[in-house]
Amino acid sequence: MSSFPERARQAENPELSVRQRLLALKDCVTRFPLYGHQASWQHLISWARIPLRLEDDLDSLTRAVAELRGARELWLPLTAEFAARRRVEKAAGRRQHLKRDRWLTWRLELYCPNPALRPVDSMARVVARVVAAHQDGSVFGRDCVVCGAGRPVEQACPGCGVSILGRSAWRWR
Repeated sequence: MSSFPERARQAENPELSVRQRLLALKDCVTRFPLYGHQASWQHLISWARIPLRLEDDLDSLTRAVAELRGARELWLPLTAEFAARRRVEKAAGRRQHLKRDRWLTWRLELYCPNPALRPVDSMARVVARVVAAHQDGSVFGRDCVVCGAGRPVEQACPGCGVSILGRSAWRWR
């Protein structure tokens, strides 16, 4: 199984067939499904303006990878810093992480239960807003940290469709 960077290189590689490049992009979304797989895929299709006939605009795959990579590059340093800090804390005998750091142990997924309703901003901007909201403690306030619309915390935002609580809040009934 290949890594995200390898599959991203394959999606951008003009020497590969269109089908191979598209499958590589789908694997990238599988490895970093920011809004959930289907909503992330729909976001990339609209953001990068991927046409139905990919041969008409092969650069759209490169734009889609850049969009996904930008968000991922904001998230990875945070998790690396947290992992390094936790190693030091564990070596010092503190086995429990602080409650304010709990969000760093999750896989970052701003689940959109309705793939048609998702943020219109770039994924990197959305990740930056969510990270800032977690760091200042405003993430579970009355307003959506992604778009600013008012909403109950336990529901998906009516403006952008994001559920900060993630997929666990949307179990099958």
